[in-house]
Amino acid sequence: MSAVLFEGDGFRVTDRILTTPRRTYELKNVEMVTVKQPLLLLCGGIGLGLIGFTGTFFRYLYMAEVLTLIALAVGAIIASAMFGTLKVHSLAMRGDEGILYGRISTLKLAKSAVEQAMDTRNIGFNK
Repeated sequence: MSAVLFEGDGFRVTDRILTTPRRTYELKNVEMVTVKQPLLLLCGGIGLGLIGFTGTFFRYLYMAEVLTLIALAVGAIIASAMFGTLKVHSLAMRGDEGILYGRISTLKLAKSAVEQAMDTRNIGFNK
């Protein structure tokens, strides 16, 4: 029986497998797992642009418009910072690498558990 390193939001990581909502990966075939936040770059840029626009044209806008623009910008930045992608890299899968979307906190915990399992596996091979 494998020890469970992480379990939550459809992800389960043991010392041998990574189970996701879509697929199960054997960790012996996985070289690397990455977590990124692609929405943060897009929505963060748009949000900062809206804040800059509001600051530039502040005197021509009504207070309700200023508050709405700033609230939308901050909301977009916060919402985009909460989500990310987890990508499983493996030469054995040959382009069938999975990209999974989810909350960034869950994805980071899953990545950490996979790295811990891979480190344990590598230590076992070095003995």
